Amino acid sequence: MTGQVGYAWSNVLFYVKGGGIVASDKYEGFITATGFVFDKASETAGVARSAPVSISALH
Repeated sequence: MTGQVGYAWSNVLFYVKGGGIVASDKYEGFITATGFVFDKASETAGVARSAPVSISALH
């Protein structure tokens, strides 16, 4: 997911762009004959990022 927000003044545009993502994973391993769970894990990771303020001249 990304987004940007900006402000135009005369023929100049100031804006900032940013985004982020979150991912999750979960699994289990087991021995089917006994139903004993021998391996189980879950993890969640996220990243957020933003670009510096940019200035563009509009023509």
